[in-house]
Amino acid sequence: MLNAITGDPTEEMKYINSLMQKFMPQQSSIAVNSTPKLHGIFDTINATMAASHPDLRLPKELNDRRAYAIMNRILMAEEYSGYAENRECRRLGIGALLGEIVQTMERRIWQGKNNDGDGDGNDASSNGPRLALYAAHDSTLAAILTSLGVWGSGQGHWPPYTSSLALELFKLRESQGSDDESKHFVRLRYNDRSLILPGCRLKGLYLSGREDFCTLVRDDCLFGDLKGDLLACCRLDSGKSLANLRQGIGRENV
Repeated sequence: MLNAITGDPTEEMKYINSLMQKFMPQQSSIAVNSTPKLHGIFDTINATMAASHPDLRLPKELNDRRAYAIMNRILMAEEYSGYAENRECRRLGIGALLGEIVQTMERRIWQGKNNDGDGDGNDASSNGPRLALYAAHDSTLAAILTSLGVWGSGQGHWPPYTSSLALELFKLRESQGSDDESKHFVRLRYNDRSLILPGCRLKGLYLSGREDFCTLVRDDCLFGDLKGDLLACCRLDSGKSLANLRQGIGRENV
């Protein structure tokens, strides 16, 4: 990975350059930090893959499957390894968004209960939203999937165009003697495919017989306090500044 970033001729980067260097300005070498960057080349390839018009086809060298797989692995590691390996990176990078989503689900449950509903979202008195839509980037989806352990460090495939991520809230109706948290479950669906979260499986936090239905629990290590805790993480005098964070998950550790 270090060689890919600095442009040293690893076998993988040699292969990419053997195909694509002739398209670079002044035929300069391709690297993660080249001009254009490897990421920009990868984005261009992905954009044309999403288009059907024949005039938008790239030269065959840019559609080489092996080169695409190499770029995907390098860029997934560069962009998201920190989310897989560093708790602070997860909390600062995606914790606020996931925390907001969990809070929306909790409001849906408790507002229905406090208004004499059963908290299942079907009573008219519940004020929580039935549907919350978020417009996001491909990088947002990948950060969520990596933070939740669906993808390991440097694993996964860059989300294609029009990808979607759905977090669905369910309630187990026949659940006598249990509290409200334990009878609500969340299912994560990526591009219409249900996912199993390793953390839920490891701790047994799922509906019996359905590992893709996780119990609705808050992971403070990921979400934290949306205001005080996250702000404390960002404080430069906290002993764990952003500079220290960068050093802890720098490219030399990717």
